[in-house]
Amino acid sequence: MEAKPQTCSHPECSKQEGGEVQLKKCSACKLVSYCGTQCQRGHWKEHKSACKEHEAMLKRMHRMGQAAAMNDILMMKAELASRGIAFPELKKS
Repeated sequence: MEAKPQTCSHPECSKQEGGEVQLKKCSACKLVSYCGTQCQRGHWKEHKSACKEHEAMLKRMHRMGQAAAMNDILMMKAELASRGIAFPELKKS
């Protein structure tokens, strides 16, 4: 089964990717694609809230990933310390 060509996300545009049409994803959420600046700007009013919400969710997930990694490091440090092995101090970035 052949994949359906992707279409511009502006509801009043029916341009499909291919040939001279190269769709570009929203740089913030990466969920929607537009054939050009005019369609992107024209759809922003409708897309804005979903875009901002998705972008915030991605940032929260990124922070959670960083927190999980730091937790893993701290657990490893505690395990090494319990075995009498020194763990180098981490620099804060």
